[in-house]
Amino acid sequence: MRRSQLLLPATLIIMVLYCGATSSVDTVDTVIESCNIARKHVDLDFCLSRLRSVPGSSSADQRGHYFMAIDLAAVSAVMAWDTATRMAHGESDPVVRDALEACGYLYWAASMPALRMYHGYAEVRNWGSTESLQFLIAQAGIGCDAALRGGGAAVGKMVTVNREFMQLSTMADLLYD
Repeated sequence: MRRSQLLLPATLIIMVLYCGATSSVDTVDTVIESCNIARKHVDLDFCLSRLRSVPGSSSADQRGHYFMAIDLAAVSAVMAWDTATRMAHGESDPVVRDALEACGYLYWAASMPALRMYHGYAEVRNWGSTESLQFLIAQAGIGCDAALRGGGAAVGKMVTVNREFMQLSTMADLLYD
């Protein structure tokens, strides 16, 4: 009878330890994992806030975050084009207006169509084609940044919008598998 008396408490202790061990296992935060991949070139807080703003990001893997970053960059490119175009129309200084128009052209002609193609190639895992488009996607951000130098306060909003696009497109580049 002593064995049966000891067996019950021993079984309960094992069950409590087992249940405690399994319940203390932390779930992996995939958004943090993906942003850690990009953190050398993209602000960590920026990455976390942008990815977490997308529904389903907490349950997505790196590939899912890759597509989210592509889509976020595409939306950002449209916003950058729109901002540059609107600002150019209201600008009286011809040098600043030309810089803003250059930004608009670069987004319209290079990054926006390249991002649409990039997404399609990524879906079918055509990595050679996606890699060839990465430089074209970045052209609007790089060219716009160069065009805006010396524009002062007049181009401040465009600099911010352009920087956001550059970070989002860089996130997509760094997250592709």
